[in-house]
Amino acid sequence: MTELRTLFFITRTSCLALALSIGALSQAFADDKQDCERGSREASIAACTRVIGAQNVSPRDRAIAHRNRGIRYRAGNDYDRAIADFDAAIKLDPALATAYGQRGWAYQFKRDYDRAIADANEAIRLDPKLDQPYVTRGVSVRNKGDLTAAIADFDTAIGMNSNNALAYYHRGLAYRDKGDQDRAIADFDAALRIDPKYASAVGNRGYIYQQKRDHDRAIADANEAIRLDPKLDYPYYNRGLSLQMKGDVAGAIESYDAAIRVNPNYVAALAARGALLRDRGELDRAFADFEAAIKANVNYAPAYNARGRAYQLKRDTDRAIADFGEAIRLNPKLDYPYLNRAIAFQDKGDAVRALADFDAAIAVNPRYTAALNRRALLHESEGRFPNALADFKAALAIDPKLPNTPERIRRMEEKIAARTAPAPASPSPASEEKRVALVIGNSSYANVQKLPNPKGDSEKIADTLKQIGFARVTLAHDLTREKLVDALKTFARDAANADWALVYFAGHGIEFDGRNFLIPIEAKLESDRDISFEAVALEQVLFSVEGARKLRLVILDACRDNPFAKTMSRGIGTRSVSRGLAQIEPEGATLVAYAAKHGQYAMDGEPGANSPFVRALVKHLETPGVEISLLFRKVRDDVMASTGRKQEPFTYGSLPSEELFFRRKQP
Repeated sequence: MTELRTLFFITRTSCLALALSIGALSQAFADDKQDCERGSREASIAACTRVIGAQNVSPRDRAIAHRNRGIRYRAGNDYDRAIADFDAAIKLDPALATAYGQRGWAYQFKRDYDRAIADANEAIRLDPKLDQPYVTRGVSVRNKGDLTAAIADFDTAIGMNSNNALAYYHRGLAYRDKGDQDRAIADFDAALRIDPKYASAVGNRGYIYQQKRDHDRAIADANEAIRLDPKLDYPYYNRGLSLQMKGDVAGAIESYDAAIRVNPNYVAALAARGALLRDRGELDRAFADFEAAIKANVNYAPAYNARGRAYQLKRDTDRAIADFGEAIRLNPKLDYPYLNRAIAFQDKGDAVRALADFDAAIAVNPRYTAALNRRALLHESEGRFPNALADFKAALAIDPKLPNTPERIRRMEEKIAARTAPAPASPSPASEEKRVALVIGNSSYANVQKLPNPKGDSEKIADTLKQIGFARVTLAHDLTREKLVDALKTFARDAANADWALVYFAGHGIEFDGRNFLIPIEAKLESDRDISFEAVALEQVLFSVEGARKLRLVILDACRDNPFAKTMSRGIGTRSVSRGLAQIEPEGATLVAYAAKHGQYAMDGEPGANSPFVRALVKHLETPGVEISLLFRKVRDDVMASTGRKQEPFTYGSLPSEELFFRRKQP
């Protein structure tokens, strides 16, 4: 009996111990599940790992543990481990919507936006009541450039959960990208009401204030963002920009220093600090910053522009132009590299390229007062007073506080009035008029087929003009771009002292984006981008005759087929390179005569003979008593008859009411 009691006691004690052991294991598992979901990052990862490895765990519990551990890995920027855990969760439970949503968020951080969107869509399909997948999809489509769809997704998320600070924050970024600064600030405010410690929200709000030039608020927000999260780099940079705008250069450099300490590869901060050091004369340190910025991001256009400005200070103009050109290539929508390169071209004495870059800067930003003023000064220096006046007035309309501009406008109006005032009566009429001409024939093209006629045609025109009384006729053949520009510059001075100024050009011409260009003999034109740099714009030819008092005449025997069409690549898809030359509308006693009208091309005629256009033109130039308007109509009729109506010369422009004759009839 005693033995039986002893056995019963032992058995009962063992069962009790076993029960206690099982209870302890159950409690430990429950604690692990709780820590896996809510614990600190390291504790959660450890707890989730134990749950995943435990025996007799349901597939759903194991899937949830993988999902929760993936969330902790993602929070530590370990996106590959996170995605592996989300993959495992989905494999264990294909209906676990939150696993898709969380994996999509990880893909978004890896900039794999298409996969992020696909996962968000699947999460929404499985559980339309989840708000987080809408945020994931919204962020991804915003990063792909679809701001309207992004804002719609953030609206949906906020409608489902009005306390979703993340949705407000990212909608604020989308409104910022759309340029709606006030709505962006309102969303950042909303995110901060929900989460007052949201450093990125206050930092980006500060950026908007900086863009609105509310620099005190911008600095205050940057300081608060730094206090909340000293590891964020951009608040230091934004604070530096505002301090710089307030004139605190030393404070700005200190802020850029701090941004670079947090992120040594912060290219914007490196370029900005380099620019301030450059302006303080510390060129060696500035160049070091520019080199570091370009090394960190070889495609960062502002760094090239800033380095180009430093080369300008060193008077290394060629390197400066190269850097400005690279900045423009990388980001053609920036306005200031065009302005800087225009100034560099002016330093080299290349007014034509300078003007092209001023034009480009203003095309990118029509309110760019610095470019308008600089272009106006260039127009003034070359005697184009109406153009200068228009630019000065445009700049002043944009900024009425511009210094010196009202005085410049008054000066231009006086010069224009002096030029257009009626000349005193002269005892000798047309015979005393001073008439000058520049005659150019480009035949020997280096990179396309040579033209047989321009040399002979130009010689015939030059001889004829001399015979009919032109005081000075300059004949030039086979001009490179540099020589063509020099010839036009020299002729502009002659024209400014003449009554009539005439330019005749025979050779290749081209229309690009509605503008006409003459082709020098060395041009390659491998891309349409090369046209404005290798060719000479018709505007420059018109500028060269603009100084003449009574008649300004340009004759273009350049309407041939584009010889570069088959080899020229298209760098700017929306612009056209067309056959022939484009029609124009010159003003003020200016006439432009084409050998063939817009869309046609001029024929060279028989080998060894002059072209049909030149034969007809010379015939009527030599005929006394033919008024100039009638003369060009007669030329048109003769050319159409001799070419079987395949070529129709055309004139553009307007002439005064006074009759004008190349040769008057003798009384």
